[in-house]
Amino acid sequence: MGKSKKGYAAIIMVLIILTASLAIITGFTFLSLQGINNGRSFANSTQAKYAAEAGLEDALYRKISGKQIGTEENLAVGEGQANVTIVPDGNNFTISSQGNFSGTRQNLEITLTASTTASTTIYTLSGWKEK
Repeated sequence: MGKSKKGYAAIIMVLIILTASLAIITGFTFLSLQGINNGRSFANSTQAKYAAEAGLEDALYRKISGKQIGTEENLAVGEGQANVTIVPDGNNFTISSQGNFSGTRQNLEITLTASTTASTTIYTLSGWKEK
């Protein structure tokens, strides 16, 4: 009878150790997957911001150089996209750009003020916002 009780105690001890090991491994796996997701999210957010900046820079270049630009533009930027909106308000222009990359969005906005002299128009960047 003593040998069978020792056998049960050994089996119970092995089950307790396996359960504790499984809980620890599950915790480390969860933390690792969270880290991977956070890294991917950060990379997507950075790419979306770069797309938004590229959209602003393109609109700013077109506006300053006198090239044609509509009130809404969609630009392909690498694997992302920038949706640019220009809203005129007297001598001020608000240029908004939404960068999209893999479902992640970043919004940027600048405000330009135009002052015209006899022969030239001078644009001044009077505001920058990250939304």
